[in-house]
This record gives sequence, structure tokens and C-alpha cells, in this order.
Amino acid sequence: MQIDIQPIDIRLPEYQEEVNSLLNHTFGFDLTGEDVWLNTKTDSALGEPLYLAAFEGEKLVGFNAYIAHDCVWKGEKRVFYQSCWSAVSDAHRGKKIFFRLQTEAREPLRALGALGILGLPNELSGPILTGPLAYENHGGYRRKTLLLPSFWPKIKKTIDLSPQAMIPDNAQLLRLKEQQPSRKILCYEDKMGNCIWGKFAKIKKGGIKLSHFLVGGICMQENADLRALVRGCADKFDINTMSFLYHQSSDFAQLFQKDAPSNSGYLCWYPLNVQREAIQQFNFWVGLSDVF
Repeated sequence: MQIDIQPIDIRLPEYQEEVNSLLNHTFGFDLTGEDVWLNTKTDSALGEPLYLAAFEGEKLVGFNAYIAHDCVWKGEKRVFYQSCWSAVSDAHRGKKIFFRLQTEAREPLRALGALGILGLPNELSGPILTGPLAYENHGGYRRKTLLLPSFWPKIKKTIDLSPQAMIPDNAQLLRLKEQQPSRKILCYEDKMGNCIWGKFAKIKKGGIKLSHFLVGGICMQENADLRALVRGCADKFDINTMSFLYHQSSDFAQLFQKDAPSNSGYLCWYPLNVQREAIQQFNFWVGLSDVF
């Protein structure tokens, strides 16, 4: 039977139930109600999310969501899209449904003025995105974990952000995370409006219980004192260790004297309204991931 690809409104109960069922079966999740909507609907003024579904007759057999993220690139406010929540039913794999869910999103998103489509693939989707789907592979993430407060001098006070780097709207991203009931997000904001946000957890290392904070993003004004911002966050939430995880091309790599590769996957990019390889720097923290 023919497979048709079409946009859907996942807030409609008949689609919501089918999308949740497909994703739960594929990934072992326990999605209910508006979980996917809340994970993908930002308050961008430049773009709405796109939801593409593959149908065999009346049955939904594939799905791919695209999140609209505002950003700044070369001094201009733009929008890019993030491909996520990709799934195809077991019985329909090998029929190029994922390929079509990707390629048929390109013209609608290009028409909206999107810079491009971001992918943070897993081991199954990665070879397809960077292979036949022609995404650019921009490599992985770096990690730095600090024991606090002993290592304040290891953090630079300020960094310079390159105008050539794509800088996402981290405040918008924070609001996206906070609207999801399942996310346990903490945020510290100083008197100047700079903030640092992420996830808090209790961990055990060498038999010692520690409070750990994984940074999801930083919203900062020009010349913000990053050392003071991090210390204020650690003091407020009584944090013992803090991990910073950012893309390898990011300006945030300037923050630390030494870091190490992370096992958090890699970033790939499909340009829409820019030339191929025009964007080489992505100032992204790990909080951009839809599963953060």
C-alpha cells in the first residue's frame, strides 16, 4: 500500500494517541497526553513546529518532529529547526520512510526562512543523516567537570562570542524545558539578569555523596562575569561538582584550561537558506538536546 507523508496537528486527540503509541513502542517511553507537544513547542516568533507523519491508509506508521529555535547569526535574529522524535513502525522499516520524513520537510522549512536543520542523531539515524541525507557532520561535544569551590580559578571570567557562531536563544530554550512537568530544571539568575540553568542530581563518588549540577545553558549579557555566575549558582543550590558540556566548535571552550571529549553524540547540520559549510561554529550547550 502507498505511504503518504503529511503534516499533522499533534494536539488533535486522534493523532496524539497514535504518535505517543509509536514513540512508546519504539523507544520504551511512557508518553501521555501533550508530552511531545510540550517538548517541541517553543515561543519562537519566527517559526512554528512542524510535525510530519507517514500514513499507510489511515494508519500512522512514521513520525518526525521539527522544533523551531530562535538564534543569532552574524548579528541577525534567525530561526533554525531541530529534527527529533523520529520513529518508524517495526513493520515498515527499510521502506525509506525516515528518508522521506526528512526530505519532505526541507522545502516547507526553507520557505519559512530557516537557516537549516539541526540533527543530534543516535547510532541508527546518524549514518543515514550524514550519508544519503547529506547532513554535514560537525563532530561531538566536550566536557569539563569541576569540584567546587576548589577550582574557581579554572574558569575564565569572560569570553568573546564570535559573530560567525550560531548562538541559540538560551532563555527561550529554558522556557521550553520549564514547561515540561517531567523536567527537573534548576535556574540561578544574578542581579544583572544573567542566568545559568541545568539539572541537579545526587551522586556518589568514592563512597562520598555529592550534589552534582549538569549545565544545560547559560544566558549572559556582554562582559558578564561567568566565574561569579557559576559561584552564585553553586552557593545557592549547595553544589559540589558541576559539569559543563558544550559543542566542540563552541566559543565556550575558552572557559577552561583543559577539557575532554564527551560521549554525548555529535551534531550534524543540513543548510537551507545558507551555503553548505557556511556555518562552522555552534555555540550550543547540551541542554539543546530534546531529551535533556
